[in-house]
Amino acid sequence: MSKYTEKIDALRREITVEIVALMREHSLDEVKFDEVIIDDPTYVLWQANSGNWHESIVKKVVLSGDGFELYCDDENGSAVLGSAEMSCNRLENLEGVRMNILQHLSLSDETSDIPYTALIARRDQLNQDFRKAITELILSRGEGGRIVFWPEELEEGDDITDYGDDFPVTVTLWGNRSNPYVDITEVFVKPDGPTIYAKGIDDETRCMCNEDFEIFDNQLFEIYWFVMTVLKKQKGSNDSQP
Repeated sequence: MSKYTEKIDALRREITVEIVALMREHSLDEVKFDEVIIDDPTYVLWQANSGNWHESIVKKVVLSGDGFELYCDDENGSAVLGSAEMSCNRLENLEGVRMNILQHLSLSDETSDIPYTALIARRDQLNQDFRKAITELILSRGEGGRIVFWPEELEEGDDITDYGDDFPVTVTLWGNRSNPYVDITEVFVKPDGPTIYAKGIDDETRCMCNEDFEIFDNQLFEIYWFVMTVLKKQKGSNDSQP
């Protein structure tokens, strides 16, 4: 585990403990957000049994052991996410749930043991350091500022319509025209600046996306996972060569 992953996990645990403590302090086993108007509701991404992904609003938080569960739904279905699950465990989602609870209780952030502004500052610095580390990896270990993955059994340009499960990372990317769920094939930094981009295969259409997607802070963990997975594969391949 890298030092950045350790910092992210520590901050996740800290916010999770804060949410649980806040609810217990007010003798709440659950908080229903549909009982009040929430200024900035929290949305989470979850996968249905059909394999389809949905982004839905969090309607309720329920304490469960030392953590909690998020109840979310949209017109396509509903889900219950434990606080250890990735969709629930994103820093932005945890912060959103915490602020939603505070608004539900009509409390100012100063009532909390951990000032929200301090958490934001720590998160922003962590994201900045994390982004810098990923950029340095791409520039130092990639070819021409690019980390590229393509399944060994496929040639670039082969029909990928029916091919699907051997990509290291699949994530929602935000573009100018759409926000597809993408099997990432390439992460890169352009020569004119430090911004990180990704491209890949639309998981729904199985066609290459014709857009370079800018990577935002809440996507850095997935991009880091892609970069490290590809570099490990490349190292293993090189070590096996005579």
